Amino acid sequence: MPDAYSESEYPLPLKAREEAQRILGQIHGVMWLATEQVARLLVTDSQTQNNQATLTAADLRQAALEVHANIGRLHAALNSGTCDDNLVEAGFAGAQGNAKRKGFWSAVRAYFEGATDATSEYIGRLQNSLRWSSTLIGSSQRHARRKSKRSRVRQRPEKL
Repeated sequence: MPDAYSESEYPLPLKAREEAQRILGQIHGVMWLATEQVARLLVTDSQTQNNQATLTAADLRQAALEVHANIGRLHAALNSGTCDDNLVEAGFAGAQGNAKRKGFWSAVRAYFEGATDATSEYIGRLQNSLRWSSTLIGSSQRHARRKSKRSRVRQRPEKL
C-alpha cells in the first residue's frame, strides 16, 4: 500500500523515524564488520596472563550476537511508531538531526576509506616486494643462463 505522503511531505516524527532506521541499519553493518576484523586479531583459545583470562575471538562474537539481537528489537520498536515523538525530542530530525546525520555519515565514510587505504597500502607493499622478487629471480636466471652458456662453450670438442 503506498504511503499517504511523499517522502518530502513526511511529518517531522516520521522523518525522525526514517532517519533513525537508516542510521541504526548502518550501525548494525559497521558493528558486524568491526567485530569480524577485530576477531581475526584475537587469540582463538582462552589464555591467561597474570591470572587474567584474555579476550578471545569467540568471546567477542558471542557478545556481538547479543548486541545484534538488541538492534533487532530496537528496529522493531522503531517500526511500531510509538517512539516517533521521542525521536524528534532526541534530535533525530530538524537541525540537530541534520548535524548528527552529517557527522555520522562522515565517520562511516572515514571508516571505510581507512580500510580501503590500508588495503591499498598493503597491496602497494606486496607489489613492491613482488617487483624486487622478480628482479632478483630475473638476475638469478640471467646469471644461470650465462654460466650455462660458458659451460657449454667449454665442453665443445675442438675441431680438427
